[in-house]
Amino acid sequence: MLSYRISHTDASILWNARVLLQYIYKKNIIVKHIYKSFK
Repeated sequence: MLSYRISHTDASILWNARVLLQYIYKKNIIVKHIYKSFK
C-alpha cells in the first residue's frame, strides 16, 4: 500500500509538471506571437 502511495504521488507530480510545461509552452507561443506582431 505504501509503495502504491509513493508511485501515485510520483505520477501526480509528473502529471502536474506536464501540465505546467504545456501552460508555459502555450504562454511562450502567445508571447512570441505578440512580439512578432509588435516588431
